[in-house]
Amino acid sequence: MSNFSKDNFISKYAFYQKVMYIMGIVTIALCGFFTKVYPTNTIISLCLVFVLFFVTDTILYAVNYMDSSMLFMLFRFIELSVFLGVQAMANKAPVIVVVATIFIILEAVEYVLYKAEYDTSMVNMRRYSILVPMIVNLFIVNSKCEEYVWLVYMAMHVLSLIIVVIITEWFVRRGESYEKEISKLKLEMSRVEDNNTKLIEYQERIKSTNDQINYQKIDLIRVNKELEQINLEIESQSEIMKYMASTFDIPKCINFIADAVIEVKKAKLCAVYIEKDVYMNQFGTCIVKTNYSSMQRRLNKEIDSIFERVSSGHVHTKVFKHDMLKGFKFIGDANINAVAILPFYDGKKIYGMMVVGSDEENFFDKSMSYYENCIVEFNVAMNSTKMYLAMEDMARKDGLTGIYNRIYFKKLFADAIKSTKLKKKSISAALFDIDKFKKVNDTYGHLAGDKVIQMVASLGKKYAEEHGGFACRYGGEEFVIVLPGYDKESALAIMEELHKEIKSTPVYFNDKKISVNVCLGLTTYPELCSDPELLVSRADKAMYYGKKHGRGRLVVDSELINDVE
Repeated sequence: MSNFSKDNFISKYAFYQKVMYIMGIVTIALCGFFTKVYPTNTIISLCLVFVLFFVTDTILYAVNYMDSSMLFMLFRFIELSVFLGVQAMANKAPVIVVVATIFIILEAVEYVLYKAEYDTSMVNMRRYSILVPMIVNLFIVNSKCEEYVWLVYMAMHVLSLIIVVIITEWFVRRGESYEKEISKLKLEMSRVEDNNTKLIEYQERIKSTNDQINYQKIDLIRVNKELEQINLEIESQSEIMKYMASTFDIPKCINFIADAVIEVKKAKLCAVYIEKDVYMNQFGTCIVKTNYSSMQRRLNKEIDSIFERVSSGHVHTKVFKHDMLKGFKFIGDANINAVAILPFYDGKKIYGMMVVGSDEENFFDKSMSYYENCIVEFNVAMNSTKMYLAMEDMARKDGLTGIYNRIYFKKLFADAIKSTKLKKKSISAALFDIDKFKKVNDTYGHLAGDKVIQMVASLGKKYAEEHGGFACRYGGEEFVIVLPGYDKESALAIMEELHKEIKSTPVYFNDKKISVNVCLGLTTYPELCSDPELLVSRADKAMYYGKKHGRGRLVVDSELINDVE
């Protein structure tokens, strides 16, 4: 509506104008037929003029030439002038005069308003320009008609001008009012749009703030979970530290650490391996914790080869994923997607390792500190245990021979008797003494005697440990061996082998060869001795019996030795 004359006025006016053209043609034709005022040729000419304008107007609208303001104004001015001429020529046909006057008013209104954009000066200029064809019209009428007719035409023109002014002024006022309303609406719309823009910006800020809050909530939840995990790990490490300080039992310590890793880190596998001779263990110690029993069996078989690769430096990577896992056959079909191997160091030497596995590929990406702290605690416990065991071993063992002394023998013997009674099995004991040991000391010296004692003790320890028993130095040159689970026949075979090896093993001292022989006494519970507490005493009597009857003999307990004093 801002371009009122073009977008609204002309589009509607064009339709009514065509209707009026047709009505004008019909009116002129009817007037000419009934009044007979004008000749037929004049009537036809007038009709042709209307037809010509109708066709021209229709064509110009169809090809959009009416969009050109200059062409439109020229066409309407010509129409206005022609209708004024028709009005002047039709003074004897009132109907035609009235029709022409109506057309003049309509054409004048459209002429004045077309694309005036409610500009008062432009509207007034076009109103004044209408006077030119009207004055010409009055001259034509004055030259052909009586005076009263001229006055009538004069009055009609004045009336037409007044009507045109009233109509155009109403449109201009209406347009100005409408423009003011439009301006207000536009202003309000602009404010609304500004408010909408601000509201949208505010909503975006709120959305952005909400997103940040949500992200912060997510981060807070994640941080809380991480803090809970950290607290759990700290508590676990504290428990590990306390447990390590409370015991010197390395297998139990390994079990405790493996259980903690499974519980705290939710790992699917935790295995701890310690090689032999680290804490006086004769064999490698391996503890495997996992729900995959088949993987546990395979890892127990493969653990030695894995440790060999780690300790030799062939394995440098801590964490293994993807194709790197193919080197671990123990995984098999278990759902393990990441494995970490962490070695235990004693100085620069690797003495063990921890193997941890998970079904999560990125399980070890965050931190390895928990496992490393566990290893540190275990290293401390291991060093403490080794020191304790070394001191304990020194207290338990004979300083010269390295085998158990008589004090610790009492505890070992008591435990062995208790186990024998519970299991209802046999137990054998042998006591042996170096023949003519004083002569060795007197002939070769005490250092040579020490060498002899060490050789006999070493062989005694060897045979005892090979058969699951224990040996100790019972006196100066006396030794005792206990073999739990062995009856008379099996124990006798072992002692015969020991006796034979001692006799065939000379001691060399200062380029001198010293031959050694012993006398052994053997007894067995319950075959030969009814009371296990008397095994050593009975073995001692059997040995003493051998010494009395020629030395260098292996004597088995029997009724004969009861009379020996």
